[in-house]
Amino acid sequence: MGAVSSEARFLLRLQTIIIISKSCAASYLYVAAFLVARPAVVSADILAHLGRSRRR
Repeated sequence: MGAVSSEARFLLRLQTIIIISKSCAASYLYVAAFLVARPAVVSADILAHLGRSRRR
């Protein structure tokens, strides 16, 4: 349940960001960039970890 509550908090934060920024296009671009960047960072982290464990 911890993951669900953190996701809910994350979505609430995104909603407030969208509400605060009056230009919808900019906020949607920001959200899209953030959603694309987050998995990329996570997968890069995983790949780095796998590379480290393979070398040993």
